[in-house]
Amino acid sequence: DERTDMAQDETKERAKATVLRRDEVERDMKEILGRLNAPGGAGTQQPLVDEEGYPRADVDVIAARNDRHKLARLKSDYDALTDRIQAMLFELHASEKAGKEKEEPIRTMQRKSEADSTPPQPTSGPFAVVEEVQADSPAAEAGLQAGDRILEFGDVRKGMGGDESSRLAAAVQAAENQTLRILLLRTGQVQVTHVVPKKWAGPGTLGCRLKPL
Repeated sequence: DERTDMAQDETKERAKATVLRRDEVERDMKEILGRLNAPGGAGTQQPLVDEEGYPRADVDVIAARNDRHKLARLKSDYDALTDRIQAMLFELHASEKAGKEKEEPIRTMQRKSEADSTPPQPTSGPFAVVEEVQADSPAAEAGLQAGDRILEFGDVRKGMGGDESSRLAAAVQAAENQTLRILLLRTGQVQVTHVVPKKWAGPGTLGCRLKPL
């Protein structure tokens, strides 16, 4: 009826506005990552103090800390906006009349949502394989399985130079109680999951054993 159509139109406009806001957040994230990961930059996980505990002299420590703080906030905003878009799309779909074709703006938003859920293509090969996942651990909650080959773990990936295992350990330690994205290869398929390193009943903050490749 007319009230249903008005409600649908209002939800569509809110969804469009939310998509635009999420695009702005994504652009801001890319800009910050560009600064942090530029040659001579501080990176996103690397320590900001030297071996003696003094602030590094080769980077702007204050600016790096501010960028990392902004990036963490933007990641949280991006995830919240994505959840909001998906909820509105579900609301629109649920209220659609049987047999009625969705209008083009809604189809566009659906295609964008489906594209967002498609795992990105890896830029490098796996650098570690999961050998064991302990029950009730953060890794188990994330759905990791023995045999999964890790392509990206947070910002750690193959070919960045140095020891991936050391960088991975540092990334996990720095992200305790925060969400890390994992890009993995399972039975030939690229998949994405998220893990929150945290204290649990077992040792460490992940509860899985990784073997370097």
